[in-house]
Amino acid sequence: MTARVLEIDGQFLYIPRCMIISFDDLATHTTEMHLVRVGQESVDLGKLSDTHEIYKEVVHDVIGVEEAIQRLDTIISRKPKFNQWSALFYYLPGADSY
Repeated sequence: MTARVLEIDGQFLYIPRCMIISFDDLATHTTEMHLVRVGQESVDLGKLSDTHEIYKEVVHDVIGVEEAIQRLDTIISRKPKFNQWSALFYYLPGADSY
């Protein structure tokens, strides 16, 4: 959906810890492929949520690409809101009932 809004011809395939991205150039009939792999680190749900908000704002034409890139750079460079030990508390069975 984002590719359509940005008028990019591409295909995207996500499998756990790996994303295959293909960008098509219809004028030259060529394709550029990228493989993005991610380690087994834990997912920072705070960063994921903030990234999703930026995605929605771009798709609904609330912000432009330049602003989105700046905000994504800020998200990438910041420290996690919670350290791994505090996040462990949220994964404990029944922790939501405390």
